[in-house]
Amino acid sequence: MLFELNVPNVFRRITRTRSIGLVFCGLIGLGLLACSGDSPLEPTDTGTVLNGADVHSADTNTAVCFPDQSYCNGFNLWECRADGMGYEVKHCPGGCVDGICDPQVCLPNSVSCQSDKILRTCMEDGTGYYIATCVGACENGQCQELPSCVPNSTRCHGDILKTCNEEGTDYDEEECDYGCFEGSCLPPLCVSGVVRCNPLPGSEKVPQQCSFDSTAWVDLPECADTCIEGQCIVQSCVPNTPFCDGKSIKQCNELGTEASLLVDCPLDCAQPVPGQAPVCTICTPGEQQCLDTDTVIACLDPLEGLELLTSCGLSQTCAGGQCVNGLDWDPGMPKDPAWLLFTIHASACWLGGPEGQGLCWTMDTTHLPQPFDAPAWGSDTSIESWFCNAVDSGNLKKSDFVAVAGFSQQALFDGAKDLYGCGTFNLSEFDIKATGGTVLAGKPLGFYCMVFDTYGDTWVTSGDEVHIVECGNND
Repeated sequence: MLFELNVPNVFRRITRTRSIGLVFCGLIGLGLLACSGDSPLEPTDTGTVLNGADVHSADTNTAVCFPDQSYCNGFNLWECRADGMGYEVKHCPGGCVDGICDPQVCLPNSVSCQSDKILRTCMEDGTGYYIATCVGACENGQCQELPSCVPNSTRCHGDILKTCNEEGTDYDEEECDYGCFEGSCLPPLCVSGVVRCNPLPGSEKVPQQCSFDSTAWVDLPECADTCIEGQCIVQSCVPNTPFCDGKSIKQCNELGTEASLLVDCPLDCAQPVPGQAPVCTICTPGEQQCLDTDTVIACLDPLEGLELLTSCGLSQTCAGGQCVNGLDWDPGMPKDPAWLLFTIHASACWLGGPEGQGLCWTMDTTHLPQPFDAPAWGSDTSIESWFCNAVDSGNLKKSDFVAVAGFSQQALFDGAKDLYGCGTFNLSEFDIKATGGTVLAGKPLGFYCMVFDTYGDTWVTSGDEVHIVECGNND
């Protein structure tokens, strides 16, 4: 043989026409190539050819193939050179089909996930994929095992709520806007814009407002007085609580800003036990009254009423709510000594009144020899006219007075003159305010009372007086 070929004996495609091949059949006569009537020109020897190898005739003047002719041999592509003097051999990683290298689309035998359920494996020639559907999820180029979960059960993964589907094969996911906790999406912390008072002990005066994203309570400036329903309120009373306001019982409203009247008490309002509702009193503390002529009752507890305080002695009577020493006259006493006895006690009331205003004596006129009054000067029944005239005439002197209630004769004598208005520039400070302006005879102990009184509110109009009143009306 004139040339050597190291080529395979199987070719899949001839790109030149049969007529061209017939031309080369003429080479047979020269003993260069073998030719069969309808078959293309084929090499006769076989062997292994590396990619890019040059297979050519040993005789550089003899053609061995049709120019541009190509053949597939497994993964190798044989292409005839333009001068027909040999082949260029290429390896096709993606395979060789019909004299053409198929393109490679992936790395042979590599695996990847086409979707969350589809696993694909690259074919050996890199021209395509084997497709497999995963029962579970496809992750990182592998079919994962079926998730183990209880249908409809939930769990949190960060802010993601995962709910197991009905088949128990996978989880449905939901993003929680306000966080996920113990298998549930958390509700918003608060409604945006809503206000409240800080519930923490010691911070109750601080109002708070819900943030715009409903995720936090934001502190506002602390209230000077108190915080009610997120508002700073100035309270005038304890919310929803009754209380005493003077003699009235009032009810504070729920905000503590104002109160409404419940009861106007006739006497007074009292709250005996802190925290309990106030009540109306049934007597005035310190008040004293006469139950009868011998018994004094007093208001010791304003919620209990008047109670027994004391009983008067034999020579006393109850008048004006107190036991008072009695003034009486012996049977058959003449007028002048009887009226002088009254005058001495009236002077003592006058002198002692500023230190102990009120009731001085109670009187028993059963044996009073003659009634008296206090009219203008000159009346025979006026005790003032009788006394002042007797003093002026010398019929009454200091020595006629006896000491009473700790006052001396001189003091009582001078006090009587001052009380009755004796003298040119002296005014009377004595008056009888009992019915008719007269002290009548024959009245029992406790009918008439002698009282000291102060009147007026300026130095010009004010003064002290001794009055004779009916004991039941000693105002």
